[in-house]
This record gives sequence, C-alpha cells and structure tokens, in this order.
Amino acid sequence: MPELEHSTAAHTVCALVAIGLADHFDRVTIATTAGEGAPSRHTAADLAARNIDLVKIDVGSTRAPTASGSAAAKLAYWTKAILSASSVYDPPYLMDPQGIADQIDRIGGDAVLLFWDTSVESALPWLKTPAYGYLARPPQQSALTKRRARLARDGLKGLVDYAALRAQERRHLRRMRQLLQSSNICRIDTSYYADHGVRCDYIPNTWKDAGTAETAGDRPAPRRSAETGLRILANISQKNATGNTVGMTYAVEEVLPRLRAAYGADDWRLVFTGPGDAPPALSAVADDPHLEIKGFVDDLDAEIRDSDIFLLLNNAGGYTGGYTRIAYVLSMGKCVIAHANIRKSMPELVHRENCLLGDDPESIAALIVEAGSNPALRHEIGSRGRRTYEAAYAPAAVARNIAAMIAGDSGVKTAGERHTSVAAPQAHVPVRG
Repeated sequence: MPELEHSTAAHTVCALVAIGLADHFDRVTIATTAGEGAPSRHTAADLAARNIDLVKIDVGSTRAPTASGSAAAKLAYWTKAILSASSVYDPPYLMDPQGIADQIDRIGGDAVLLFWDTSVESALPWLKTPAYGYLARPPQQSALTKRRARLARDGLKGLVDYAALRAQERRHLRRMRQLLQSSNICRIDTSYYADHGVRCDYIPNTWKDAGTAETAGDRPAPRRSAETGLRILANISQKNATGNTVGMTYAVEEVLPRLRAAYGADDWRLVFTGPGDAPPALSAVADDPHLEIKGFVDDLDAEIRDSDIFLLLNNAGGYTGGYTRIAYVLSMGKCVIAHANIRKSMPELVHRENCLLGDDPESIAALIVEAGSNPALRHEIGSRGRRTYEAAYAPAAVARNIAAMIAGDSGVKTAGERHTSVAAPQAHVPVRG
C-alpha cells in the first residue's frame, strides 16, 4: 500500500499515480515541499523499485498579509486584496514564487503535473517547463459555499470577506489558464474550470486496490446480516469535514427516521467512524440504540469488510465532490448506496448497475431496506462495482489517462524516450478513520 508520510489521501494517491505513470514515462520525479517529512519505509521501497525519484522544493518564507492599523489602513488593505493581481494575498502566501519555479525547472522534466493541491500555482507565470494538472476541488469553493450561506447575517465584514474570496478565485483561475491541459477528479469541478476558460477534462479519482485478497478468496467471509443484524457504514473519514458533515446530517435527520419506521426494533446499525467532532445533528441522537459512533479506527479495511452496505450522502446538498472512498469501497466489492447527486461528480456510478442511487430520503431508505433483505442483490451490485473500479478507478487506469493527457497535448513521448516530473501536494488531507 504505497503511502507517503501522514497517510493522507493526497499523498497516498500521489504515490499510486506516480507508480502508475512509471509504466508510461522513462523517469518520474515526485517533488515535495521542504517542510514535509520523509515517506514511510514501505512507500520509499515501492517508489525506489520503480526508479521514482523524490526531491525537495524549498518554498521559502510565507507571510499572511493582515488588515491592521487605522481605519484608512484597513480600507487600503482590503482594496488591494480585492483588486490586486498579486498572489501575495492568496494562501499559502508564498513570498518567492519565481524561486520555486526555478527549482522545478532545474529538475529537468519535460512536463510538470500539478497534483491535487495547487499551493505552488503562484509559480506558474515563471515556470518554463510545460505544466499540466490532475486537480481536486478548487481551493476557494468550500469557503465560498459557507460564506454565501451566511451573507445575510454576517453584515459588512462578511461581505468584504466574500469579496476577498472571490478575488482569490479570480486570480486562481487566471493562473490555471496557464496550464497546457488539466484534469479534475470531479465532473462538476471539471465543468466549473472549463466554464471559466481553463482547459480541463474529467479523469476519475483513484485509490489503492483493497480488494485483491478478498476477490481471490483469501479474506474471511463477510458478515451475514441474517445472523448478525444489518450493518450500514455511513462515514469513514474526518467527521467535521464539510462534505462529511453534510452527509451525516442528512443521514440522521432525513434517512434515520425512515429506517426506524421501516425496521422498528429489529437488529440493525448505522455506523459512523472517523476522528474529529461529530456534527450537532449526529451528537443530538448519539444515544439512539441503532447508531454506532466511533472515532479513528486502526483497520479501516476490516470496518468496511464487516459492513453489509456502504452509504454515502455527502453529495445530498450543494457541496459536491469526487470521493476516494468510492474507489476504495468499490475495490472491495461492497454494495454502495448513495444520493443520486453523486453521478454529477462521478458519472461512472450507474443506478442498479454498480450502485444503488436515491434522489430523496424516502427512496434512499427504501433502497437500504431492499438491499438489506437481499444478499444476492448486494453481491451483484458489489461485483459490478468491483469491475467498475478495475476499469475506471484503479491507479493503473487513472495513470494511463493522465499519461495520455500529457503525451497528447505536449508531444512528450512515453516510456523509454522522455520523462515527466510530478509535483506533489503541500497540504495534508486526512482520510483514515
């Protein structure tokens, strides 16, 4: 299981993609920021086996500008933050983007791939090496979504903060337009970039293959709901993350009452795992005997394997995403039930083909009841989901699409002739738990 330090989603996927790209290019280099620790021993061995180099990029000093002093000074600051074209007002507030570009150019690659996190995007105007992107959620979108919801009650300060975020968004899009070609792990975000003049195509998310041993018959047999009660796993990551908060709140406020009505006192459990504080809606019903609320779990594979259904409702509201956990769970052949909005982000998911999708609480609860009482249906959906993982979400499939994007748009030759360097993310994106 190739993982860089901290076992974060971004680092894990970066290592998986880099190993996959090594099948298509002569040399692959992962450039990490100087502040990050060394990769785990297992990851270092996996990367070395594929002749993948690890280099450090020194991003130099950072300084977050602040509005301070007199009212006139604060007004001047906010005016510049909103109207300026400079990246000094954008996180992570890098002071020497040209120096970062020089370091990347000195690696000597024929192409640079910005990976998920775009914290070194301010270097793009100075970068001489052709640049591409395999991107995740646009960096301002989460904050903009929250600010829009609070504009009416936050007054003038909220309006100014919102205007500053929109200015960051504008500068981000201007820099992204300098990429020769990019891709995004979420279909909705792909459309967002394309609608704003960024050359962007959809390439799915990925995750390690956690189902190989299971599909070979080496894992213990899964639990049987007829003997042990139905177990529905509804969260496996940071509880206070935006998407997870949306999903868990929808689960307990909208779906849980309908499951109570359908099942009554029968033996069934809705399970939530992950570190961080639970959203208020979940805390309010923590004493419900049909809820199981855990923190971080050491063996997430076992947690998924011991569940009958994996439930994902994060896309039930206005916050959208393309989730690594879908690839993870599909690789294990589990029956996925999700809100139908997930197809807008991950179009490979097809109702009654490789998953079960409902567009309201009633239909989602009905699907849980149907699948819960039908092991054959769960097995068939899980088996087709496994095939979808192999075709679309497996690291080799994703790396093949990224290699085609780079080779097709730059003329960079594949294995044996040229090479690409991969810029790894700076941010740490927790996933385990």
